[in-house]
Amino acid sequence: MKKNAWSLIAFVLLLSACSSPVTDELVDYHNDYWLEFESMVEEYDASTQEVAQLSETSSGFEEAYDLMEEEIMPQIDEMSVFLEEIELEQEDVQELNQMQIDMVDQLHEGMQVQQEAFQLGAEGQIDEASELGIQSGEYVEEAMEMQEAFDERREALWEEYGVEAEEEEELDDTDL
Repeated sequence: MKKNAWSLIAFVLLLSACSSPVTDELVDYHNDYWLEFESMVEEYDASTQEVAQLSETSSGFEEAYDLMEEEIMPQIDEMSVFLEEIELEQEDVQELNQMQIDMVDQLHEGMQVQQEAFQLGAEGQIDEASELGIQSGEYVEEAMEMQEAFDERREALWEEYGVEAEEEEELDDTDL
């Protein structure tokens, strides 16, 4: 899905009065890594929307499978590698990053099951495909719960270490 206007909402984290190694790494993690990870997630979301549209009819199962193979699974792999390559020193921030890695792993499992469902659907095994689709949904639901836990933990750490998010203005293509 292509947007006519390019928009960006960025959050810049600000430090409160005192800084610490954990505070500095929290800010760096958010600004240097997490925002880039979020853009990867947005690309993934756009691809999954396309897959959802293709899979609405049994004639789209093969195309949905191909899109999973060519775009979605590589996107998930890219997210996983990106997160795993982040080098962090502070335990609290390492824990946050590991929460994201675990979420992506869960998502990967769910998408593998969904891909199998599309393959079965393309082969005409609709009942089996439907069953796997339900299983895939359970994996994805768990991944979403894991993301919520990450968000809650991040907010708690921001509060504990006095980090505040400041929303920057939204830009569209007329601002460029």
